[in-house]
Amino acid sequence: MNFPIEKYTHYLVMSGSHSYGCSTPESDFDIRGWAIPPRKYFFSYHLNFDQADSSYTITTLPESWRTCVETYVLMNECREPEADEKIDFGVYHLRKFVKLAADCNPNVVELLFVDPAEVLSSDVYGNLLRKNAKLFLSARAKYSFSGYAISQLKRINTHRKWLMDPPTRKPERKDFGLPEKSLISADQRQAAEALIQKQVRIWMLEEAEVDRTIIAMIQEDLRVMIAKIINKPMNLEAADRMIEHVAAKEVGIGENYLEILQLEKRYRQALNYFNQYQEWVKNRNPVRAELEKKFSFDCKHASHLIRLLYEAKDILFKGDLIIKDKERAQLLREIKNGAWTYEQLLDWTEKQMSELDAAYDAKTYKVPQKPDVNELDFMYGELCEKALQEYASSNR
Repeated sequence: MNFPIEKYTHYLVMSGSHSYGCSTPESDFDIRGWAIPPRKYFFSYHLNFDQADSSYTITTLPESWRTCVETYVLMNECREPEADEKIDFGVYHLRKFVKLAADCNPNVVELLFVDPAEVLSSDVYGNLLRKNAKLFLSARAKYSFSGYAISQLKRINTHRKWLMDPPTRKPERKDFGLPEKSLISADQRQAAEALIQKQVRIWMLEEAEVDRTIIAMIQEDLRVMIAKIINKPMNLEAADRMIEHVAAKEVGIGENYLEILQLEKRYRQALNYFNQYQEWVKNRNPVRAELEKKFSFDCKHASHLIRLLYEAKDILFKGDLIIKDKERAQLLREIKNGAWTYEQLLDWTEKQMSELDAAYDAKTYKVPQKPDVNELDFMYGELCEKALQEYASSNR
């Protein structure tokens, strides 16, 4: 990218804890938006722009963006950024923004629903997309939002394991019955694993022209079915291993070779787990670490999990997406400070997931099953054409 991104940015908002109403004096400034790049980026085979992620200080910000931040601080009576504090900006190409929003990507679609006070800059193009924000809401949110929520739960569980039973030593190959040097070269191992994963993707329909929502349903049903067959209803990891085992046979990989592959994989996973633990210990926020130690789980991840499931229910049950709500914000702040136990979090999560599943299965949601691609495509084309015409008339 070699153009001044700020001159082509049409929509910019304050995201993160500020937009949820959960900010504290220590909260970072996280700013997101979208741009329509110059004409040559639409017709060049070598010039590419999908998104730009940058960090600035208040003094190094482009003038127009600095004005936005300063106005926001003044209007919202929040703290001013420190002179050397990093302010993160993430600006998408409108094409990528629309695609992710149409997939109900939580990090993107929510930018269209922030409170007006969090909108730092929005021109005629930004206003039009924001006005039509509900066109992006669909039942896909059941999988996208709950998927992100479950990823938070996985992090919570991983950190909880580290808190309760930290790894004490680096795993060695001999721990897995492996010789000091691998019997299979890295290239051979990667090629064999690629064959297995390709077959798995075919079975999971990931290489087929099928709607992503249907793919997610089939994947979940298949994994649950296999888990039940092996009499471990909740052990989906074991189900994944069984799928890979059958896939290996399908592509002609023998039992002995497969056994070595699996041992190598288990060793790499254990090594990665240990290295992740070391990195986590090294980079932990001291205040957050004390909370984790006190409550035995990561309360900040818990607040994100709860927010995501509330937002999923907003979309399915209300046909809307509520980003800032006083009562919800108060609950999230309390949870970040340890108001819930780990067991309460699990019970609440299971209940919300069951409600989402029931609504999805009964098709009682208040949004379309998927967005109208043609309508979104038309709106995207109109915005780009008008912006490019404006660029031409102003020699931008």
